Amino acid sequence: MVNKKIITVLLLGLCIAAGISACGKPKQEKAEPTAAAVEDALHNITYEEVVEKTGIDLPAPEGAENVSYHVLLASTDKPIAEMDFTLDGQTAYLRAQSTDWVPSNPGIDAKPEEIAAVLDTEHLDISGLNYNWSAMGTADIKSRSGMFCLDKKTGFIAWVDIVPGFVYNLCMKDNADSETLMNLAEKVFVPMQGDN
Repeated sequence: MVNKKIITVLLLGLCIAAGISACGKPKQEKAEPTAAAVEDALHNITYEEVVEKTGIDLPAPEGAENVSYHVLLASTDKPIAEMDFTLDGQTAYLRAQSTDWVPSNPGIDAKPEEIAAVLDTEHLDISGLNYNWSAMGTADIKSRSGMFCLDKKTGFIAWVDIVPGFVYNLCMKDNADSETLMNLAEKVFVPMQGDN
């Protein structure tokens, strides 16, 4: 009788010890790919190098901190220029790429499906953010028609500067909402032909 009790207590102790041990181990989490996770890339290069390699001018806005520059798809005929920065306490990145695509304006009151059809995320989305966007809308960034896409607190705003032929994406992985995206985009976008 005593032997059964001892065996039961020992087995119970082993189970508890195994459970505590398992609880103490951190879960293996998948590393989230960074916004610039593209194999063919140049990281942490100078502003001048970005202009030289892409022909795209992405000057840091006044008051920006933690500014860094990258070029994605560096060996292609349409490289992507990227500037990461913090402005007004918001962390974001701005991407730009040459494009031949010309959007038409769907109108501010258009429905999300109409916006998607006219502005065409296939041509506009260079954000590197792979989400099923739960909210979409239109926006004007310095007189350029654009769209924003949001999923909880992640999102981007995209527009095309037609005269030089560049598509821009201002992206935020956290604290994104349409107003913040539009305000930041107005501050960072410098049209190559000047404001209209």
